[in-house]
Amino acid sequence: MNRKSLVLIPVAIVLAGLLVFAFIQGRAEFAKEKEREAPVKTPSRVATVGGEAVVTIDKATLAKSGIALTALTANTSPLEQQAYAVVLQVQDLADARNSYAAAKAQLDKARTSVEVARKDYQRLNLLHNDDRNVSDKVFQAGAAALATEQANAQASQVALQSTASGVVQRYGETIAGWLASDSPTLRRVLQQQEVLLQVTLPIEAAGTVPPKTIRVQAAENVFSSATLVARSPRMDPRVQGISFFYVASGQTLVPGMNVQAFLPTPSEATGVVVPQSAVVWWQGKSWIYVQRSPDHFARVEVPAERPVKNGFFVRTGLQPNDQVVTTGAQLLLSEEFRSQIQVGEDTGK
Repeated sequence: MNRKSLVLIPVAIVLAGLLVFAFIQGRAEFAKEKEREAPVKTPSRVATVGGEAVVTIDKATLAKSGIALTALTANTSPLEQQAYAVVLQVQDLADARNSYAAAKAQLDKARTSVEVARKDYQRLNLLHNDDRNVSDKVFQAGAAALATEQANAQASQVALQSTASGVVQRYGETIAGWLASDSPTLRRVLQQQEVLLQVTLPIEAAGTVPPKTIRVQAAENVFSSATLVARSPRMDPRVQGISFFYVASGQTLVPGMNVQAFLPTPSEATGVVVPQSAVVWWQGKSWIYVQRSPDHFARVEVPAERPVKNGFFVRTGLQPNDQVVTTGAQLLLSEEFRSQIQVGEDTGK
């Protein structure tokens, strides 16, 4: 081996060592960088306690987030009787109005013809009595024309009464009166600004005086107020019971809908009123957060089926003096979602 080769061997060894050192250092720096970039794992603030989702918020975070609490107070509300109701189709009512209007117009026309024929007959009668200035034949023709028009008017009167009677049998005197007077309520119903409801109570409630105002459930957690019109002269063939007509806004109710009606009763129930601001909606249900301890807030489902002024009346599940979150409930719900996402990522889901 010559002298030049002996010199190159140490140089190659040194270069190899430097490359190995650089590789090891690079791996270490890469590992440190990955560690710095990794998300900081924070403990979950959500746990399930006694079947309830409970969010833990310390006092400092509570004050910083602006979460506010309100104590529930005892309250009373009338008990309600549930009943079946259907939003009636307007076509039958429109057809009845058209039939009534046509019969009324025919009667008016017949009465006008009677007046014309009567005046003509009176003129012919004067001429006939004045030295027979018109022949007996012309006079008799005039009398016959008057009798014919009077008969037509009588037939038209019978037709109108028959049409009105049919409306009375189907809808009762009050709604029949709508047709006779072209009531503004009738026009609103036909234009579907309002709807006509047939509410059916059990047969045993025959002697019950129907309430003037009831609640109708248009959809889940959506209620409308309805006003009494009159008792229905007929039963709903699908439900055996005593029926009443009510009118309600057409904003959430449409003809053909089958809905539930809630009628107030003289009895009262005790409970609490949950403020509207405390309620959050999730998965089609209404929830509130109740403070179980100074830093623990449980999510509790509350029925929103009994709306009252500024909130919902709740009979069960809550007690007077329970502290509920009235400002910041949505923040607590978001914290639940964030914790669920974090847990899913930690478990590789």
